[in-house]
Amino acid sequence: MSPLSGIRVLDLATPHGELAGRLLADLGAEVIKVEPPGGCDARDRAPFDHSGGPSTSQSLYWAALGLGKRSVVLDLDDPGDRSSVIDMVRSTDVLVESYTPGFLDQRGLGYAALSAVNPGLVYASITPFGQHGPKAEWPATDLTIEAASGRLSLQGDHDRPPLPIGYPQAAFHAGAQAATDVVIALNERAISGLGQHLDLSMQEAMIWSLMDATGYPPNTGGDPWGAGDDRAEAGWMRGNQLFACADGYMLGRVQFGRGVDPRSYTRAQLMEAAVQQDVRLAPVNTTRDIVQDRQLASRGYWKQVGDRIHPGPAARFSRTPMTMDRPAPQPGEDQELVRREPRPVSLATASGPRLGEAFAGLKIADFSWVGVGPITTKAFADHGATVVKVESETRIDILRGSSPFKDDLPGLNRSQWFANLNTSKLSLTLNMTSPEGLAVARKLIDWADVVVESFTPGTMARLGLDYETISVGRPELIMLSTCIMGQTGVYASYAGFGSHAAAIAGIHHITGWPDRVPCGPSGPYSDVVAPRFTVAALAAAIFERRSSGLGQHVDVSQVEASTHFIEPLILDEIVNGVTAAAAGMDSLTACPHGVYPVAGTERYIAIAVENEAQWGALCAVAPLDDFGAPRFGSYKGRHSVRSRINLAIARWTKTMDPWELEALLVAAGVPAAVVQRPTDLYRDPQLRERGFFVTLDHPEMGPTPYDGHATRFSAKPVMLHRPAPLLGQHTEMVLRDLLCLPPDEIADLAASWALL
Repeated sequence: MSPLSGIRVLDLATPHGELAGRLLADLGAEVIKVEPPGGCDARDRAPFDHSGGPSTSQSLYWAALGLGKRSVVLDLDDPGDRSSVIDMVRSTDVLVESYTPGFLDQRGLGYAALSAVNPGLVYASITPFGQHGPKAEWPATDLTIEAASGRLSLQGDHDRPPLPIGYPQAAFHAGAQAATDVVIALNERAISGLGQHLDLSMQEAMIWSLMDATGYPPNTGGDPWGAGDDRAEAGWMRGNQLFACADGYMLGRVQFGRGVDPRSYTRAQLMEAAVQQDVRLAPVNTTRDIVQDRQLASRGYWKQVGDRIHPGPAARFSRTPMTMDRPAPQPGEDQELVRREPRPVSLATASGPRLGEAFAGLKIADFSWVGVGPITTKAFADHGATVVKVESETRIDILRGSSPFKDDLPGLNRSQWFANLNTSKLSLTLNMTSPEGLAVARKLIDWADVVVESFTPGTMARLGLDYETISVGRPELIMLSTCIMGQTGVYASYAGFGSHAAAIAGIHHITGWPDRVPCGPSGPYSDVVAPRFTVAALAAAIFERRSSGLGQHVDVSQVEASTHFIEPLILDEIVNGVTAAAAGMDSLTACPHGVYPVAGTERYIAIAVENEAQWGALCAVAPLDDFGAPRFGSYKGRHSVRSRINLAIARWTKTMDPWELEALLVAAGVPAAVVQRPTDLYRDPQLRERGFFVTLDHPEMGPTPYDGHATRFSAKPVMLHRPAPLLGQHTEMVLRDLLCLPPDEIADLAASWALL
């Protein structure tokens, strides 16, 4: 049995949200893809499987995103087929869709209509900018969403335009976030007995990939270094720490001894040394390197599904493993499901008023730090769990000492990067190197329902706090362990940060210009990818425990999770032997696809055209008469002359006001967005109307804007409950009120230096 066994999902998503159904299927749900006649759009996305020749080529994008799903074909413009959808909804737990706002409402398939048919339905809508607001119906692509979110402004080489990540990421962030929020809503439904509407903005999901950047404008008065007018002065953009070795590049700041030339060593040799000597160093892997990776092989990562090898599960459950046993279906392969007898949806009977908090009453002991772990536990704290973050004055969380700081004044309680990732939590300081402090840690674990940790594998075991030890006599206990490489394997002891994991997972290599050293994604990128999977996995384990009463250990490798964000490229390597290269501005699905200069210092606009209608719309407003021939209506025709098209567009845009040009293009139906800086996000009318930024009154920093959630839960009126805690702010309260320690024992602990 898998964590979501028994849950039924109707998947009406376009490529904007295709990953949601895939992840829910991996977690064990029955996911029924509702496709239009001719098949869903994802079936036409590159790359393609050419192993059987061009005449039989199949989409590897669909092979990845359709894995585990079933398929029925229904025409949503046909009244009879719409009735069939409604009949299926009667016995469905979840519906996922990513149409333009209002599209399904006009066909009687919106949330209001379907929740009347099935009050227990969790209905997730994924759109570029959310269900309402001035940009709600804007045309958009992954590129323009990256631009609107602010990520593009942080990336690329200083002397060229900002650069997107080398494979489209917005739909992957949004799809994984939607799946995560669906599982959270299923937990809330287990309490209230009711479903709800989840309204997810892809722009907001991508803002969560900026990490520290959104904290700069309100706390320092400007943008991060190199992300504003000073872009050209910044040299290499933040975080590029590459150096050449014998067979490629390594990522890391390392001092080699005199006479030691890293060019004489291979990446494998340097990686081995990094593991043995505990050095923060990582190979910049290609897709070929990933397929041949020793660590992944030692963990048995690769899975045969049908006639293809796929990347394995993003999380490992000790008792209820994820499911990967069905290849992507053919259109209508499971059409009999349309006529299946409906079964009742099993719902709880709520007692008392509905609070909308999925994890009210849940107790979490949080031993994680820096990025992935804190983002994970934040999700549970914001949804009502009591999360106690264990910290120590002797081993400060790195983010407490990381900018941006309130008013640019450093301090352990003044970092907005730390604050943004730790809302709604309690802070307990413990010196776990002392016997007394370690004893308190064990009492906290005995109090908790869930334990989360992100130490190097083996650390918790050395402390006597590993799952095998702490779960004795507590079969209901759940523990999540997350680290760079996973809890097992030849390189399990490797320690690093999100930038290293992104390099190992192949994302760094594909992000850059083909004629240059790859620049990689901005920041510790796996720290914003892995939580999409850790939260989903932990929420699924909690949901499963509601019926079984049993807990388990969940192991998430940040590298393994991150490979799923380039899975189609990895399949291209496995099937066709094609090693993905740095993409620059090139796209497998859109042309033109670029970031063009506009009026103003270091100002740019992103434009992407994915179909003939959008190309016609662009030609109607831009001076592209040289490309009016019918052959340019196709992607292939445009792609063959993309350099000329890009030059013509850049000549046109460079003197135009960015915001006026954006309005002109969008009104014509062309996906376009100004490359927004973090400062622009606070003026964005869409974010303002949706109330994305939430001001919380911090004890030392005062009223400060925090990033809100990418998804609005219709049953949850409050997104964030409390600001991040001061270091040790709740130590006495946790010991006294949660662990019920008497005053004299607390005093003895303080005297023994255990509470540092």
